[in-house]
This record gives sequence, C-alpha cells and structure tokens, in this order.
Amino acid sequence: MVHQAFDRRKVGGAPLLGTMITYDAPDNVELQSQLGPDFVIIDCQHSLITEGAARRLIYASHTPSTAIIVRVSSGDPYKIGSVLDAGADAVIVPMVNTAYEARAVVAACNYGPAGIRSLGPTRRSLTADPRALEERVCCFVMVETEEAVSNIEEICAVPGLGGIFLGSGDLAVTMGEPLFSSIPSAALRAASRKVAAECRAAGIIAGAYAGPGTRAKDFIDDGFDLLAIGIDWLYVRSGICASLEEIRKLLPSST
Repeated sequence: MVHQAFDRRKVGGAPLLGTMITYDAPDNVELQSQLGPDFVIIDCQHSLITEGAARRLIYASHTPSTAIIVRVSSGDPYKIGSVLDAGADAVIVPMVNTAYEARAVVAACNYGPAGIRSLGPTRRSLTADPRALEERVCCFVMVETEEAVSNIEEICAVPGLGGIFLGSGDLAVTMGEPLFSSIPSAALRAASRKVAAECRAAGIIAGAYAGPGTRAKDFIDDGFDLLAIGIDWLYVRSGICASLEEIRKLLPSST
C-alpha cells in the first residue's frame, strides 16, 4: 500500500507538509526526516544530485512517518524505476503536458502487462512481489505550462496517477507572469485553483512548492493537499544571515 502520509491525505485532514533536499549529504536527509515533516523531496532536477546519488540518500531516512519522494530529472523510465527500486515512496516527474505523457509516467512506475518497469528491487527490505511494489508507489506528474493546465482534466483522469505537483515558477514563465511573487497574479491564481479543483474531482493529491508565509496560505485556501514549505539551501542562508545580523548588532559602532 502507499505510504501512510499519502493514504492519510486521501481521506481528508490537514495538508501534508515537507521540505526539499538539494544537497548530496546523507546526514541532511537524516536530520530533515527526523524533524517531523510528512515528506521530504530529494530533488534531482534542479540540484547536483543525480538519480544514482538519490538512491543512496533514500537509505539515510529511518523515520517511517516521513515519506521519501524523489523528483527525477526527466521522465526516463530507467531513472524512475531506479529510485523506486531503491525504496522511494513516490516520484515526481517534471514537464508533463498531456495525458499521453502522464500515461507514460504511470507505465514507468508499473510492471507488465500494464507497465514497462523492470522487476529488480535493490533495497533488501522490499518485497519481490511486483503487485505489492506497484501498490506502494505514489506517482506525481508536474504541471508547469499553460498547455498542461489546459489539459489538466484529461491528465488527472489517467488511471494510476497519484497526484499533480504544480510548478508555479515555470508556469509563470509560460504565462508571462512575474516570478516568485508573494501575491500571484489573478491569472496564475486562477490556474492554481483550476489544478486543485481538477485533482479534487479526480480523487488525487494536489501538491505544490509553497514556501513559507502568505503563498502557502493561498495554496491551502485553494485546496492543495501537499505543500513543500522550504529548501535546504534557503534554510542555511536564512540561518546564517540571521546569526550575522544578530551578532553584528552587538558590535561596537565604528562611527
């Protein structure tokens, strides 16, 4: 069965909250997974982490309550299968624009006859039963273009799809809207609401990178079920900057 976090969200309750991993460091994954998030996302798309490194990082989490999600760098079936074989609880596949592409992602998460995944779990705690291995995976595709939003109803209807992860940054680029604004444009907010509504109608999870503060509240109000609220390097930067500012205030004035 799917990880308890995803199963719990499908029956209602508060949105799932988690963080994103961009450092290839096992102790980073271990620490973050022990701090109480519902999930962590190991990011192979916008970081120096490869799928091979992600397979090692998956082993660093020993907290059953925290789901391990891997955002792969592309829809390559080998990359998808390799992180699932290592024990990832879910995958996020970027830049999916059509139902046809979403079906290909689902096929990469499943074995024959319906799918194309090759049987060979590398994590020894996993069963060798292909049906049980399929059932434990939650498959997300990223919707991050105007084309994808226009096809969202058909994408959400793809059998076996576990959820949508909204890529607000690339969506803003394709729509010609301002990037990373704490107050999104009306058009971007409408697209966000449309994605959440179609996910809800299809009975699948609506996820997004929200960050802290007002943008996160917007996603909650719009009905999103899964929110990434921060990235490791941003936490490091904000912590260093805050400490420097605090200590510099204690220094004698040079004037």
